[in-house]
Amino acid sequence: MIKLFKKVDNVGWTFSPTLKYCWGRNPNLQKAISYASRKTTRHVKGDLVHAFILPEVTILQLASKVAFTLAEVLITLGIIGVVAAMTLPTLIANYQKKETVVRLQKIYSQLNQVIKLAEAEHGSIDSWNYANMGSNINEIKEYFLNNYIIKHIKILKKCDSSNISECITPKIMDLNGKLMYEPSTKIGIFTQDGYGILFWFGGINTSDNTSTYSPHVHFFVDINGPKNGENRLGKDIFMISAFFGPQLAQEDNGTTSETRPKRSGVYLYGNGWQPELTRDELLTTSYGGCNKTIPTYGGAMCGALIQRDGWEIKDDYPWR
Repeated sequence: MIKLFKKVDNVGWTFSPTLKYCWGRNPNLQKAISYASRKTTRHVKGDLVHAFILPEVTILQLASKVAFTLAEVLITLGIIGVVAAMTLPTLIANYQKKETVVRLQKIYSQLNQVIKLAEAEHGSIDSWNYANMGSNINEIKEYFLNNYIIKHIKILKKCDSSNISECITPKIMDLNGKLMYEPSTKIGIFTQDGYGILFWFGGINTSDNTSTYSPHVHFFVDINGPKNGENRLGKDIFMISAFFGPQLAQEDNGTTSETRPKRSGVYLYGNGWQPELTRDELLTTSYGGCNKTIPTYGGAMCGALIQRDGWEIKDDYPWR
């Protein structure tokens, strides 16, 4: 006996234990019951409806024909686990790279703005001279920090040698995790945006506390704070430099250790040199190149490399 059932809904099915009929639009259900039934098919206003005459088959028996076995579930989960293990490290690394670039670009922009505000108050950066900032090295550092930097950036804390680790790690590591720099007198800040900055003052003539051939301040910037990340150059610490006053090559001052003068301004270390370093030189320069094989200050130029590559970490960047 064949009975054509009226459609109950668009996706479900119903079963009458008395008449032993079922109908459905679920393909898996239709396959499961077709083996034990005679089937007739009719079109009712364009909607395909199946009516079955079933032998003595219960609902539970039908359901068992369309469910996954435990073995199938375990195999599927195993495949998902393998795929996740293969792809997750790459996804995490790509996210970390993008986050690093965003944080670096933001603090670089902020420090440029800080220097522009300081110029509006103290004159062009070309005219800045340590002689105008104090009578000894410590006075110069304090004056510069308070009047040229802190005045124009929101900070949560200012640190000295007694509490520097609350602002930034006092030990700057190179790309290989080797100690690169640890100042005897430590001075730094922790900004409202979560950046730690350690200051390194260079180009001070210690005999009369005036500027020498190339006065500058290096900012060692920890982009994720002192308690996070690896605290290594090129990973989460980057070097930004402010060059001011008379910028000459060291050879013009009687030495030959450096032949390129710097342009006045704020640069990721490695940019702003004259003539400009090439991309290959940013990777291979023996003093600060963005490469794990560099023996001295390895990684100092990694920020400049990121900027040179259009604010992107390329495949040849020593990330791992």
